[in-house]
Amino acid sequence: MEIVTELDAVPGSEFIDVEVAADVAVAGGFRSVRLPVPFTRYLEPDGTVDPAFLAAVEDELAVLTDHGLTVVVSCSCTIESIDAFHALWAQLAPALADQPPSVYFELANEPVWHGTDSPVIPDFGADNILHAADWNQAVATVLPTVRASNPERIVVVTGPDLSFPQAVPELVLPDDDRHLIVTFHQYQPLQFTHQGAGWLPGSDAWLGTTWSGTAAEIDTLAGTMEAAVCWA
Repeated sequence: MEIVTELDAVPGSEFIDVEVAADVAVAGGFRSVRLPVPFTRYLEPDGTVDPAFLAAVEDELAVLTDHGLTVVVSCSCTIESIDAFHALWAQLAPALADQPPSVYFELANEPVWHGTDSPVIPDFGADNILHAADWNQAVATVLPTVRASNPERIVVVTGPDLSFPQAVPELVLPDDDRHLIVTFHQYQPLQFTHQGAGWLPGSDAWLGTTWSGTAAEIDTLAGTMEAAVCWA
């Protein structure tokens, strides 16, 4: 369950109070939540994360963990460069090292380069997304730095190419790190999952699209995840 609190809310938009979110999650039987945090939106001119924002992140983590929830802190950030991405986690990892084991780190959400827009339709050929070579280099650069202060912290790592399941086999991870979780994002069938999405041109034409779970529909959906399943 992903919650959008004040941390990740676009100015002027609605968001859910973290206390309310925690209560709703627990009442609904959820044991874990994903907390997207746009750290790069709050960088000082010298590249350090605004201490007040980092304190706000820690406050929300305290609320969620006090409710007994496992929390995935997802770095919802664009990547200016691999060096800048490393510098960011060189700050975050030690700053959050005292969090309980129930707090997981997600290195990046659907990694894209800074200053570009995400493709509105998944396009593995887009120039703005991190493909395997760049993303594997980023992971190999950042993960040892995280491990220096968080040797046994669960770290969630997405695959390249916008985290889509077809790209999972291209992900390169260290063989000796047993505290990793690999994740992918499944949006298919797009006409069903994104019907009426305000940010997706033409999606209103999909309104009313149904998904009945027929054998054919399930086979199609399973096919999109076959590469990830075989890799696992």
